Order: sequence, then structure tokens, then C-alpha cells
Amino acid sequence: GNVYVSANHWPRRWYKQALAHPEITMDLASNPQRVRAVPVDGEEHERLLRDHKHGLRFRILTGFPPRHFLRLDPI
Repeated sequence: GNVYVSANHWPRRWYKQALAHPEITMDLASNPQRVRAVPVDGEEHERLLRDHKHGLRFRILTGFPPRHFLRLDPI
């Protein structure tokens, strides 16, 4: 039931902006909603890595980048 976004390559500007200003508008299927971007860590982060693996080819092509997830909680 949660919505997540991830920086699947080296962290990008949008990710850093979301951390600095976590109250954002998510537009999913033309339905804008105010949400709070919450960094994911611990067991939740490990579960997401396990459930949404990238293949070895992607990881090699992108230099084995770290993955960072944000959970978008409704405000």
C-alpha cells in the first residue's frame, strides 16, 4: 500500500531536493497529491532491495551504484 521512488543510479538532484524539501506534490495518473518524502533505511530498505533487484548487467553498466529509496507518505 506504500508508494516508493528510488534513485537507481548515483543520487540525482531530484533526490537531494526531496531530502531538503520533503513536502512535495506527487502526480500519479493525473491525480496530484501532497506527500512527504521519507528516506527508507533498515529492514524496509533491505526488503526493497531484495524485492526489486537489478540485474548484474545493469549494475555493471552503471558502476554498481548505491540505491536510495524514498517512501511517499500522504500528508
